[in-house]
Amino acid sequence: MSKRVKTILITTVSLVLVVAILVGALWYFAGKTDPVPVSAVSDHLMGYMGEAPSYQGMVSTDNLQSVYLSGTQKILEIFVAEGQTVQKGAALFRYDTTLTDIQLERARLASEQAQLKLKSAKAELENIKKMKPYTPPPPTRPTTVPTTAPLEPVDDIPYFISGNGTEDRPYRYLWGEDLEFDEDFLMEHLTEQIQEFWIAFELRESDALAGKLLQIWGLHVTAEEIEPEPVETYPTESETQDGTEETEATEATDPTDPTEPGTPPIIGNEPGEGDQEQTEAEEETEAEEETEAEEEDPKYRLSYSFFIPEEIEHVQIPTTPTTRPTEWVDTSSGYTAAEIAVMRREKELEIRDLDLAARMQKLSYETMKQEMSTGVVTATVNGTVVNLRDEETVASTGEPLMQISEGGSYYVSIYLGEYDLERYEIGSVATISSWMNYGYTVNGSLVSISDEPTQNAYYSPAGGNSDVSAYEAIIVVPPEAKLQEGEWVGLTFHADSDQNKGALYLDSAYIRDENGRSYVYKRNEAGLLEKTYIQVGAVEWGYTAVLSGLTEEDWIAFPYGKDVVDGAQTYEDSGDMYMEEMT
Repeated sequence: MSKRVKTILITTVSLVLVVAILVGALWYFAGKTDPVPVSAVSDHLMGYMGEAPSYQGMVSTDNLQSVYLSGTQKILEIFVAEGQTVQKGAALFRYDTTLTDIQLERARLASEQAQLKLKSAKAELENIKKMKPYTPPPPTRPTTVPTTAPLEPVDDIPYFISGNGTEDRPYRYLWGEDLEFDEDFLMEHLTEQIQEFWIAFELRESDALAGKLLQIWGLHVTAEEIEPEPVETYPTESETQDGTEETEATEATDPTDPTEPGTPPIIGNEPGEGDQEQTEAEEETEAEEETEAEEEDPKYRLSYSFFIPEEIEHVQIPTTPTTRPTEWVDTSSGYTAAEIAVMRREKELEIRDLDLAARMQKLSYETMKQEMSTGVVTATVNGTVVNLRDEETVASTGEPLMQISEGGSYYVSIYLGEYDLERYEIGSVATISSWMNYGYTVNGSLVSISDEPTQNAYYSPAGGNSDVSAYEAIIVVPPEAKLQEGEWVGLTFHADSDQNKGALYLDSAYIRDENGRSYVYKRNEAGLLEKTYIQVGAVEWGYTAVLSGLTEEDWIAFPYGKDVVDGAQTYEDSGDMYMEEMT
């Protein structure tokens, strides 16, 4: 082989090796990621062995009316007898009530406030859904961010911010968390010209105008002037006995009046005696003037209702930027994707509870209003009077006073998640727990499940998870049950199918979906991250039943972030990573 051929061969081999090394290096460094923290599955479980989930729903009736007697109702006359047939609208009994207008007004305000809390929570959820996750700045840019001056609390609480008391521009006050107000505070805003005003109260971080808004509510106040009662006056004893001559005589001979001609000077009084008499007379005069002034001041009766004021950002203390305008600017919400997921799930659960509370408050108010309206209870269905009891019995047992039946029953409506459709079969037995009659339970039977999903997700076991469809299910309950139409009850099924027994209920934030298949990122035997497909079941309160593919001894990663990929290095973290990021 010639020298020239050897040189060409060596050069070619060298070039191939160099290219291979470069390609390998590029592939290695391009695919290299930072180690990913993993934590034990047991740190993220709701429970083991798949406890029976609980549901909640509202009671309705079909061809059945149960008539209950409240604690404020006293029976005056019963118009029907056991076994009597009645038509819809027929009078059943007449009662007297101890309810007052004040109790009814409190119930109305409680119902309105519950609705406002629900509306505010739903608005907060919409804001959370619009949040953009935080992303770190590009590596070629400075990583510093503008610094903000510390929040400065106001000098005194309550602090007037702005507004003129109109609906468009209500009075705005910075309020304290433990601060209470009374009618005297509201009275300060009344004048002869202003008999109606709107006022907004804001709770902010650190009691600072520029602090984060923690809570806001408003009152619409109207005043009604109360006409003063006439004051009757009566003549004194001296006035009834020719008071005119007596007064003239007294004035003519009063030795203490220095203006009368011939009045001798005051001699021999003790020091300060005259001054004391004069002071007492002045005090009596001032007291009479104050009494007259108080009688002249108008008196008002206030009435008010709640409203949701517009949220306004107040002027922040000027900041000193540490980066140039051309540098990287963070336009995100400042929260990571994991934090936003946690916030959203918590807010959805809060809305579910607030919705339930608002419904119960409204039912309570409507019941009280109906009770105070006529004093007569009428039949709502056609049927026969059955189970007629006396007033003393129902007061002690909590049973209905009577029932109007045409062969009907009670029904409870609940919502099942899509993973529960195969979990329960028609005929499954459930235990219903009354919330109005605490401690009372009765069994019912599942009779139907809707074929189409519903938009009402806040009562599904998914806890408001928009990724899980909810289906309405109906449970029938015998007519002799101590339930009331419109009340809310809890419900648990007696037994689950074998499919979900022994399942792990894992925090749903650790599970992702790909083309209808669920997966987690689990650490394998080599200590590397591995995408692992799992079989899932029901979703309960933000936790998903994992039927296979995962054990309590496994370690998993939060499945978001650029470093979470197959083959990534891992390190153990015993805490909850996405909760640590929030701190």
